[in-house]
Amino acid sequence: KEEEFFISPGPMIRKYAAEFCDSKDAHLLDLTNENLKSASETVYNCVGANKAAWIASYYGNNYNGEPIVLVTGISAGAGSVNVYNPIYEQYTICYKPKIFVRNLAPDPITNSRQAFFLTNETQFEKASSLCKSLGGELANLNLQNWNSATTIAFNFFGSNASVWIASWNGDIYQNTPIALTTGTEELSGAVNEFEPSFTAPALCMGVSFTPPKLCKTKSIFFYGSLQTYVVCRADFSSAWISSVDGGKFEYKKICSDLGYRGMITQYGLRGWDWKYGIN
Repeated sequence: KEEEFFISPGPMIRKYAAEFCDSKDAHLLDLTNENLKSASETVYNCVGANKAAWIASYYGNNYNGEPIVLVTGISAGAGSVNVYNPIYEQYTICYKPKIFVRNLAPDPITNSRQAFFLTNETQFEKASSLCKSLGGELANLNLQNWNSATTIAFNFFGSNASVWIASWNGDIYQNTPIALTTGTEELSGAVNEFEPSFTAPALCMGVSFTPPKLCKTKSIFFYGSLQTYVVCRADFSSAWISSVDGGKFEYKKICSDLGYRGMITQYGLRGWDWKYGIN
């Protein structure tokens, strides 16, 4: 399963680390040998060598509840796990699975292009609102979209993995939490009932949209002038776009090209926030 990592803007004591990650719809990092290199590179590239960042566990070991950190080495990709004093302020490293998007055929009525996408793990009662916060809805599966749904879930999570769904052929199972569980190969699977306390990713449906990459400068010609901008922040709901040279730029054209629609809000002289909405 692919993951993306990010660092807190500043240091904090241990008791706030998990809370910070939760506020970003992410998790305090569970470190493994598989993600050690990527995670330590993230910390190294952001804050440097021999720096510490709070983590939750190492290969499922939380060190009997002792606060632990990932400490970077003298080069990117190296690191170690150490127990630290919880009142020492350190950076926090969070992670969340990358959202996977797969296009389906355009809707013949609206001509909008539909897509499935997957979220972080959550409880069933929160799955619907999580999908809505990302511009979609919890998937209603049927015979027509079964193959696409099972293929996406299988390709992303592998066999015997479960993802929340809203219904199967219109049946909501008397409001019991239900999930699509993948089989041993693409196109195979089953719909199963689960306890409310079970956590799983949500399978959402919505308009296909992938947020733009960050910190990449781009230029466009608009009415005879070259305008250079950078995307400072972007997610499924909004983006922060900034002029590189501080001059005027056609923010509506740029944000539209990036796939955002909606109300515009100015923040300072250079930044613009463009809300994304489904038309």
